[in-house]
Amino acid sequence: MSCHGDLTGALLSALTGWDEAAVAVAAGVLFTLIAFVGIRAISWIGYISAPLFVVFGVAALFVAAGQRGGRTSPVTPAPPRRLVRYLSASGSRW
Repeated sequence: MSCHGDLTGALLSALTGWDEAAVAVAAGVLFTLIAFVGIRAISWIGYISAPLFVVFGVAALFVAAGQRGGRTSPVTPAPPRRLVRYLSASGSRW
């Protein structure tokens, strides 16, 4: 039996006079079910948060690029003029 179930059984037995072994078993089963449901809930949170992490990461890249003079949107038709001047001055080709 679990330690928490034993403690719960002993406490409720002392307070109410209920059978300590029965309360310990019931508390152990209840604690196990609560833990199982909690683990399932965490996995569902992961299903939602992992794709959002990618979306917000890409958005952060565009925000950072916009602050540094780069593209501000994934559908920007042409690069900003500062970037064109920089690349043409450095000898780079598109």
